Amino acid sequence: MLQRSEQQALLQTLEYEDMNVQFFYTRQSRAAGLGDAINHARNFINNEPFIIALGDSIIHSEENECLLQRMLNTYAEHDNSLVLGTREVPLEEVSRYGIVKPKNGTDQPILEIDDVVEKPPVKTTPSRLAFAARYILPPTIFDALDRTSPGKGGELQLTDGIRLLLKEGTLGYSVKLTDKEKRYDIGNMGSYFEAFVDFALQDEKYGYQLRQYLHKKLNL
Repeated sequence: MLQRSEQQALLQTLEYEDMNVQFFYTRQSRAAGLGDAINHARNFINNEPFIIALGDSIIHSEENECLLQRMLNTYAEHDNSLVLGTREVPLEEVSRYGIVKPKNGTDQPILEIDDVVEKPPVKTTPSRLAFAARYILPPTIFDALDRTSPGKGGELQLTDGIRLLLKEGTLGYSVKLTDKEKRYDIGNMGSYFEAFVDFALQDEKYGYQLRQYLHKKLNL
């Protein structure tokens, strides 16, 4: 239909269909936690390490290598480990995220992980280093989740499964977002609108037009 209507620009957005990639999906029957959601994918993994990229988080990067590529590089150097994308958050927000306890401070871009804690209180948080919705995990996470009890609200937390792997000797590494990267948590409307405006302003075709409209609308 797009070809017949000569809408070449829209047709180009479908080029991903020509890639040698297969898409599979499964459904989580009820909201039972991220650990439960990951458990639903175990038949897709084929006992191999895998990436988790949460769909409600967009990470915009102006680095030469994006966060996920740096995570893959770290995993390649430490086979059979687990690698977490992380970012510094304000102290008052730590109770909203999984938080990393690093072994040796938080000033390096790549850190070895000592422990992880799900949504700790401000007074007891081990750091301000929060999960950034990107993970590389070994297939042993499924066995760890099988041995993990549901937490608050009956939800199975991925953080608790990761914590068990760390306690049993799996090495873990944190790869931090840089000052040239930003995470948009589009699971809430405020950040969704922020992401829409930021990406629209960068659009080659419509960015200038939107910028002019905003100037007029806001009387700038």
